Amino acid sequence: MAATTWSDGDVDRHLQLVRQSERPALGAMARAYDWDQYPEPVLGWVMAQQSVDMQSALATFFNGAPERFNYLHKRDVPEKFRGACRVLDNICLRINSGFYLMGEAEPAAEVTRLDDMLAARLRNWLKAQREDRREGSLGRWVLDEAMMAAVLDPEAAVPLGRRPLTPRAVVAPSSAQQSAQQSARRDRARPATRGQARLPELLPPARCAVPHAAAQGAVVTENVTENVTENVTRDVTGVKAARLGAVLAGVARVLHPLACKIHGLRQKIRGGRG
Repeated sequence: MAATTWSDGDVDRHLQLVRQSERPALGAMARAYDWDQYPEPVLGWVMAQQSVDMQSALATFFNGAPERFNYLHKRDVPEKFRGACRVLDNICLRINSGFYLMGEAEPAAEVTRLDDMLAARLRNWLKAQREDRREGSLGRWVLDEAMMAAVLDPEAAVPLGRRPLTPRAVVAPSSAQQSAQQSARRDRARPATRGQARLPELLPPARCAVPHAAAQGAVVTENVTENVTENVTRDVTGVKAARLGAVLAGVARVLHPLACKIHGLRQKIRGGRG
């Protein structure tokens, strides 16, 4: 779609055009979009699509002229530009999070480089960030420098002989981490052993029994240790039993003063009635 056509139609027409477009074409449409038209509704939708590549995301970000407002407080931005600044906020956030991929949005796709003009503009932006950091200041839009290093030189981001990393791969969990996470999820879903299965059944009645026992003026320590510890220790041995005993003792220490206060209040109420 030619860039000049963005001057025609209203916001609804522009949204219709981008939503009806093929997903691979969205990156080019974002690059060509006129920021003086309707950036918040139109680019806001386009830049939320994962089919947009990193090159197009960076080009679109810089097309929005972020340097105009990078050092202004949000409330000092003129009203007519606040929507565009919110779009820049979202693009910057997604760039830093690895939302956009280099080249095609396929894991096995060959990593492509930024064009020279875009790479030069990115390097200038990063240089200004470093100067700001030395001066103790910070702009509104700070690009992740580790992420951008992988974007500017993908082959240098990994040891020789491995496939160059895409930006998403820089922040995504490794295969080992993913395997560990899946194993942990399977462990959580696996049925508990005999000793473990007893705990969920025993603990809720103990929590419910404590206020009732306190209301009767009973000693909380006795209820907790007699009703819970006796059953649990039959199934849970060793370290687990010791840990559980420590927890129950702590609960007893906390609740015992409360039981005494309730008992004292009951005695006062009875004395008042008498």
